[in-house]
Amino acid sequence: MTRRSNRKRREVARKQDRCEPIDPDHLFDGLSVRARNVLTALGVEDCDSLLHLTHDQLAGAWSCGKKTSAEIEAFQATLRGPHASSTPDNQRPTPSFDNTPSEVLDAIRAVLSVRANHVLEDMQVTTLKAFMLLEDGPMLKCRNCGRKTVREIQSIQSHLQTYAASLADNSGLFDPSELVSAPCLLGSSVPQHSSSDTDDFLADTAQPAVWLRRWVHSLARSKRQERAFLLRKGMLGFAPMTLDLVGEQVGGVTRERARQMDKAVEERAMAPHQQQRLRPLIEKAAHLVQHYGGMLEIKTLTRELLCKGEQSEQMRFAYGLVEFMATLSEWEGAGLQLNQDGVVSHKDCGENTRRLADILEHTALDKANERHSDRLWSISRAALKSALLAKSHSYGAPQTPQALSDPALNAVLKAAKCSMKTEEDRVYSADLWKLRFGNIVQMTETVLQQMGRPAHFSEVASEIRKWRSGFTDNNTHATLDRAKHLLLWDLGTFVHHDNIVVPLSLIHDVEEWLLEMLDDEVPFVSVNGAFLRFHSRCTRAGFPSDVALYSCLRRSAHPDLVYPRLPCVYRREGFTERLPMLLALETFLRDAGGPVSQDEFRDFAVNRLFLKDYQFGQLSQRITNVIRTAGWGYIHLDNFELDESFLQTIVQHTEQLLVQEGHCSVDKVYCDKRVTCLAASIDGSVMLYSILQAFAPDAFSLTRYPRIACRSEKEESGRQTIRMRVLDFVRVAHAPCTYETLEEQLVKRLGYKEQQIYSVVREPDVCLYHPGCVVHMDALGWNQVKQGELECQAAKAFNAARKAGRHFARISHLLEMASLPALPSGLHWSRPLIADLLTKGERFLVLGNSREVYLPRENDLELHTLQDLVALLLDAEWGGAANRSAFEDALVQSGIIKKRLTPTMLSPGNKVVIQNGEIALKELLVNA
Repeated sequence: MTRRSNRKRREVARKQDRCEPIDPDHLFDGLSVRARNVLTALGVEDCDSLLHLTHDQLAGAWSCGKKTSAEIEAFQATLRGPHASSTPDNQRPTPSFDNTPSEVLDAIRAVLSVRANHVLEDMQVTTLKAFMLLEDGPMLKCRNCGRKTVREIQSIQSHLQTYAASLADNSGLFDPSELVSAPCLLGSSVPQHSSSDTDDFLADTAQPAVWLRRWVHSLARSKRQERAFLLRKGMLGFAPMTLDLVGEQVGGVTRERARQMDKAVEERAMAPHQQQRLRPLIEKAAHLVQHYGGMLEIKTLTRELLCKGEQSEQMRFAYGLVEFMATLSEWEGAGLQLNQDGVVSHKDCGENTRRLADILEHTALDKANERHSDRLWSISRAALKSALLAKSHSYGAPQTPQALSDPALNAVLKAAKCSMKTEEDRVYSADLWKLRFGNIVQMTETVLQQMGRPAHFSEVASEIRKWRSGFTDNNTHATLDRAKHLLLWDLGTFVHHDNIVVPLSLIHDVEEWLLEMLDDEVPFVSVNGAFLRFHSRCTRAGFPSDVALYSCLRRSAHPDLVYPRLPCVYRREGFTERLPMLLALETFLRDAGGPVSQDEFRDFAVNRLFLKDYQFGQLSQRITNVIRTAGWGYIHLDNFELDESFLQTIVQHTEQLLVQEGHCSVDKVYCDKRVTCLAASIDGSVMLYSILQAFAPDAFSLTRYPRIACRSEKEESGRQTIRMRVLDFVRVAHAPCTYETLEEQLVKRLGYKEQQIYSVVREPDVCLYHPGCVVHMDALGWNQVKQGELECQAAKAFNAARKAGRHFARISHLLEMASLPALPSGLHWSRPLIADLLTKGERFLVLGNSREVYLPRENDLELHTLQDLVALLLDAEWGGAANRSAFEDALVQSGIIKKRLTPTMLSPGNKVVIQNGEIALKELLVNA
């Protein structure tokens, strides 16, 4: 050794003897370079750690031979001096690391690098004792383990050995669980063993900002990593930053690299011993949450918990840190939970919430500073909080909170049996809130409910204007019409469903009667019939009209009944779309198969459909596709065939009369051409006028019976314009159009007449898709090629039926054939569609009101009408005569008729006679 080294060594020894402070930067000046390198590798940085260095540690150090070891031990002896213990440190027994809790090894893993952790995995280190016995030779054989990694592990070993020895020296006993607070495991390389170690180990709730900054510094491996975590968690006085901004702030790294930095610190912070250090802070958070009623917003909790002491301003936005703490097991152990709405709740808050909810309604109503009635009141949130706390304290309830946060009050309001609403800083009863802040439907329903009786919409509008201005009567009526809790009680009159009592027995009996009346012969029944049938009981129940009864029936919602629109009731079975009344009446006339008298038609409408007299009077004048007969009877156009030659003769004669005078009476035309009219089965001037309207609408102006006038160019263009607009609407839809849609768009919105709408099905380019629904041929992608394919398949089905011995084919059988022309996506074949396409193609006939039976127009059986088919069946299968009821059942079974066969359906012609409950060929009766 040189003289200078010896002099330095003696100077250090003298300071040690005089208990003078030793400068750590010059502590090892007296040692050789190799000795200093060994001490650096072992993590020796001060005099205390040097004195606790053992011989075994020196022997295991890298590049430390006997000479270097002797030099260091001699230096230790010099530092101890003459007053040192007779037993040197290198001969003291090594502290035992048996039965050390696993938390210590977890803490070691948290501070080691990734490569060092891989070494522990490869060496299968599962206990602290196994860790302390690791040697450099076996470690260097591990993959990716170099000298730097070995020195890192040996440094931890040395510090733990020294810290364990200091614990044994100071207390006389050694508790292995205390090793978790070793300075080297807390991010500090300087082992300090003062009494303040435990205090610094745990979070300082009085100075949280300062302690948390030191804590993050101990967790981070670099300054950039530390700054990334602080920015991400909002611990630098700024709101938590996104990963992109964090990357820019820490040196322009990528978003993913910033996430990795933040994640690395989080993983170390989640180590059990690090969570233990945060326990005081988490317990303080739990106390604050309970203090405010068991629920507290995360931003408020951050301010109350972290913004204290020095550097508190930097923690104003540290709710990112609180969010991270909410992921720790210590947080859950404290009974805390962070909800998705940013509210921190305590596990015991439920009981407190229920207790306050029980007294909420009475307390709020008692202390309300705005009160119109028991259902209309409001109170400020602050007053409600104070009242609830005071009431709870007066009851002596245990664990009563000292204050109520806004989230806690909201939870109480939500748990209360009575419905309340919050707006700004006040709490309102549900009804008062709807009146002032609810949508117009809620406001209208509340007003009518407060009135407590049926009221006309004008009265309701007046009440509404007391709460909100600007509401007209029309606005109110439109709102009442779509409110689901209101019932239409009479024309223009509504009632809230809470203000009426519906007799269920009456409703049940009415529903049973409706089901009985809805047989196969009627498409719907008007509720007017039920009201007349149960009039006395309806009066006692307080139903002023059939409108109220319909509203109650609709609310009852019988599973077998449908109530699409007042006043019609349908069976649910087979219901697809609402059938307008005009179409229902037209269908009856078409199914009749021939002329129908005014009395028969009225009987069906009033006594079967139960329409009111005024409804029948209006509908009978607007019905479409019919011809009026003598005595103001009816015949459907489908049931009447007119010889074009007769029509042409009548039209020419009428035109000659108009040339002379410009107008004339239909009676004049009928008298002049009586023979021609009778030959064409025209029974009077009424029928002639109706035929001219149906078959020659473009030739004359026929607006008022009995006047016939020349058609003006304006009138003709207007009629064609309306017709084309209706056709355009159906075509542009590119999909099936219900009559309800046509009514809504063309009748209600544009003001067209219903006759102009419902007659659209008779247009050549429009087909019936379903009852009450039409479709344009363009939507079907229909053309002559597809029409030919359909007719070809129909002919094949008819030929197969003829070979099977039947006289006709059925459309339902044709519907099941897979070789029908393809339809566009979303459209499907139906029986009405096939029947209409075959009829418009003019090669096939569809016979009977079921529109199920068809046959070619040119057939070897010479069948052209329903009467021809009935006569053939009677002759071929029934011997010429049959019981009417049995024969009708057979026709229904065959799909020819719906239910009954009437003489009207068999006219015109004289082949079949129905009388005395029998049906027979007329020739048999004549011959008899």
